[in-house]
Amino acid sequence: MEIVNLLRSYPAWAQVLFVICLVIQLCLAFFVPRASTAKLEPIGAPTAVSTTQQSATGNGNVQIGQASIVNIADRTQFSNRLHAEKLASFLVEAQKIRARLDKNPLPIKEHNDWVEHVNDYLATNLGSAYKVRFSDFSGITLYGNGSDRSKISNSLEARSKRLHEFSSELAR
Repeated sequence: MEIVNLLRSYPAWAQVLFVICLVIQLCLAFFVPRASTAKLEPIGAPTAVSTTQQSATGNGNVQIGQASIVNIADRTQFSNRLHAEKLASFLVEAQKIRARLDKNPLPIKEHNDWVEHVNDYLATNLGSAYKVRFSDFSGITLYGNGSDRSKISNSLEARSKRLHEFSSELAR
């Protein structure tokens, strides 16, 4: 029930994106075949399979194993694309918070909620290393006057740069 309340706190487009991602993950979990644990031999190498198991080219389940490796790579690439899309949605949220910096009251609560939400996503889906890097501003030059407005602006700028870095890493 806590997840439902959390989901309701986001705009409709974010809710739809979340549901689409969830459906895709469920489809991947149920319909994409798992990789075999069999030892893979190079194509053309002799294998210990019977002639009834071999394909027309004579390489048997070696080709099936290699197809599984390709399938795993495709799934990883697809998963990385989904993560990159989610990171992009976080960047959009940051831009909306940044647009409200000129108004009073400052969006302090929205900023803190956003940081917590992104941290939770990173830790759960990409690992604690991403979560730590998201809050580490080393190597980023920030300017400001020390006001709350300046602190929030710098936080959004630095964290957005980290999210861009993560997206480019996932694209490789």
